[in-house]
Amino acid sequence: MTENKIPYEEGWIILDKKQYWFMKRSAADVDISDDKGGDFFTYTPGFGEFKDVDLDEYLVKYVKDNELKWCDVNIEWQRHCHYEIDPETKELGEFIEGSGIEGDYLEWNPVTEEFDEMSFEEDEDEEEEE
Repeated sequence: MTENKIPYEEGWIILDKKQYWFMKRSAADVDISDDKGGDFFTYTPGFGEFKDVDLDEYLVKYVKDNELKWCDVNIEWQRHCHYEIDPETKELGEFIEGSGIEGDYLEWNPVTEEFDEMSFEEDEDEEEEE
């Protein structure tokens, strides 16, 4: 067996392609809506600003650092997510491809300073009440 696929962090380094393939449901596209305009990023655990932090911790810090009064977060977990990688430095390069598998919807609770998981049914009920 060849040593072409090496386990690393939340996936595998594919040496001959110089690619990194995240395990299913480890990377995510994150869309934040808030009172300051929002943000969008791809959560890539084990790399860059996500090296030593899970997504929940990162989101709580994001809210506190940006002094947000409210925010809603749509998370689209990735079925597959591939990036270029430098096998020597272990730094991610350009995004290659990915596809979503399922999503989570979170709403910031300023009282508990935590995120509450919302279902789309709850969101639709709130819109009907307005």
